Amino acid sequence: MRKRLMMILLAIAMMISAYSNVLADQYVGVMNEKPGTRGAWHVNYRQYNFRGYSTGEKLYTSYQLTGKTSYEVYINNRKSNQLKVIVSGKTYIVASEGDRTINVSTNSATKKFYIKFFAPSNFDGYVK
Repeated sequence: MRKRLMMILLAIAMMISAYSNVLADQYVGVMNEKPGTRGAWHVNYRQYNFRGYSTGEKLYTSYQLTGKTSYEVYINNRKSNQLKVIVSGKTYIVASEGDRTINVSTNSATKKFYIKFFAPSNFDGYVK
């Protein structure tokens, strides 16, 4: 009986978690602190949407990204200057008022990475 109750409670918790992911803000966001304080975002369950704006500080994805071995990172630069980003340890430039798709491969679905955006910046995008 106790084992069955635990299984039911676990199933309810999983449903609540899945439901709250559906209701999450469309843009999860970026912050000016290094990621990890909010944990990991499992891209295999849900696409990670972001947007940010900064005149002087570097920004980072709010979560470390994980869950797959192959990711598509799309960045739309809304500013009239180039945007410098670091994705999984590699530096990329996004043209002024342009966009860029970056393919990221890892050797393990448990490996975590984040995106770092340099100021000045005004951007949005996703990781899937």
